[in-house]
This record gives sequence, C-alpha cells and structure tokens, in this order.
Amino acid sequence: MSPSDPGSDDTGGPRLRLGDLLVASNELSPQQVEEVLREQSAHGGRFGDLAVALGLVSQEGIERALARQSSLPAPEAEPTLRLGDLLVASSAMSPAQVERVLEAQASSEMRFGELAVALGFVTPGDIEQALARQSTPAGLESANAAWQALCSRVDSGSPMALRMADLHRRLADLGFGERVQHKTVALASAGRCEAATEPAAHLAIRFAREGRRTLLIEADLRSNALRRLSGTDTRADLRHMLQTGHGLDTLGALEGLPLLSILPCDGPVADPLEVLSGDALARLLDGLRSQFDLILMVAPGGAYPAESQIVCQSCGHAVIVHDGDRDSGASTAGKSLASILARSGVTLCGSTRAGD
Repeated sequence: MSPSDPGSDDTGGPRLRLGDLLVASNELSPQQVEEVLREQSAHGGRFGDLAVALGLVSQEGIERALARQSSLPAPEAEPTLRLGDLLVASSAMSPAQVERVLEAQASSEMRFGELAVALGFVTPGDIEQALARQSTPAGLESANAAWQALCSRVDSGSPMALRMADLHRRLADLGFGERVQHKTVALASAGRCEAATEPAAHLAIRFAREGRRTLLIEADLRSNALRRLSGTDTRADLRHMLQTGHGLDTLGALEGLPLLSILPCDGPVADPLEVLSGDALARLLDGLRSQFDLILMVAPGGAYPAESQIVCQSCGHAVIVHDGDRDSGASTAGKSLASILARSGVTLCGSTRAGD
C-alpha cells in the first residue's frame, strides 16, 4: 500500500478511500484525516492503524468503514472503441488509411491521431470529434456539450494539449498534488484575463484523472470564463463566498470526474481589488486545503497586476501563461508579470502558452 494513500487495500482493486469513508460517517474530520496522512507520510503504516494509535477513532469505527469499503466493488472498465474504427465509421478515414497509420505507428512513438494528421488523412478537428466519442467517461453522457468538448481536447494531441501534459508532469515532479506537499498554484495570464482558464482546466482534469482530489477556482473577479468553458450549472460562486463567508456546501464533484470540483466566479465584482485585499481569500483557502490534494487558481490577467499579485501570493506558487499569438509583446508582458510576482515572494514554477 502506498504510504500516502489512505484508500488502498490488499485486493488490488481501486476502492473508495478509507479516510473519505470515515469523514462521511462522521468518525473523522477532514483535518484529522490530514493529520493521519502526515503521520503516514513520515513513518509509514496503515491508515486505519495510525488513526487508532493517534486516538482519533476507535477500532470498531475502522472495522465498520473497512466493511463498507470492501462491500463497494470497483467499477468495471467499459470497452473502448478503437480510434481508427470510429474514424472509419464517420467516413473521416478509409480502412486502407487506418492500416497505413498502424504500420507507421509500429516504428513511431506518436499516437494514432497524431500520425493520421501528420499523414494528411484527417484534420485535428476530426480527431477531437472521434476522441469525444471514444473517451467520454461513464456517466458523462448526460453532461453538457461544452464540458464534453473540453474533456476531449485534453486528449486530442493538439499543441496545447501536449504543452499541458508537459506542464502537468513538471508540476507533479515539484510535488503538486501530493497530500502533504504543495497544495495551491495559480495560473496567471500575461495578457488577456481569460487566457489562463482553459490551460488551468486541462491541468485540473489531468490531476483528477490520476486520483488527486482537485479544485479549480476562477479567481478573476471580473470574469465568468470558467462557468462558460465548463458549462456547469453549479451553485458555487467565489464572489458569494468571499463577500459572505458562506457557500462551501455548494461545492460538488463534476459528472464523470468525481475527484474534480470547480468554483467559478459570477463576476464582475464592482471593486475586485477591495474584495481581494481583505483576508477573505486566505481564510477560504485555509478551509479548502484540508479537503483537496490540489487547488488550481486562475489569477487575473496582466492588465490587473495588483489583483494577480494578491491571488498568486495566496497560493505561494504561480505559472505564467502567455496569450498565444494574440500579443506580440507576450514575452515582455510575461517577464514584467514574473518580476512583480517574484519580488512579492511568489515561487515561479515556469511558463506556458495558451491556444494552439
């Protein structure tokens, strides 16, 4: 069993995590789960044994949770149609072209979709549509078209998807997503405010898919780009939480990705700088860190450096997002924003570019 995983068991199959079951049954609080995880990371041992040794829960409580955990079977994987078959079915490719791609793939590390595009048989749009049909997770069929399209773009092999895959690996190597290491990172655009939204969504989906409890927050109080991008109808609203101190109960997992939650902002707020300058954001993050392995925040764009600085400081870490080819001064703008953040004590974790 992995030292940092409170939910693995000896059956080899994926299960609901023991810590989550104990929280759901009010045997442990989220803060106590974090305490056990820290002990587990430092000294090893089973989650249940450590929770009992620390006096946080009784042995009977652990046994009840284990019984419930073992009674919930792992979901069976559903068969996946091959990408080539889907492209033939939609008349985007012929069977002979599929064979040519497969022959080329035998001596290449490229994906089927990438090779098909490189050989001129299909367009990137054809691949995106086929991937949307192929890899839509179980339970996602009823989700809105905007969210399905976003999930398909993560796997599309597009230039942006490949850049986000690389950024995901870099952040994981730095310890982001580990339960006892870095918790929060901001993505700050050097240009348009909304340029960082889709890159942040790509990362959130990738971390959630690998088993990390992930929260994506739209911290640009002038925008509702995340709600439009995801198409979600969640009642959660960052603006409301910051102004009232209430609303954490409105957070919920997304359809098809039970480990991913989003917190959009139904902006604009009349005076974003005034709202962010108080301690509401810091208090909100303090309450959220115990519930998630990773929090990704979309910071205001470079046009509002003071607001971006506050959001990035609250995270402690930031990634600079250049606004594709829209801004010929992207490099200069990025360096300026990076300089502001570095001087304010923010640890910079690299940069990336939005768009394809």
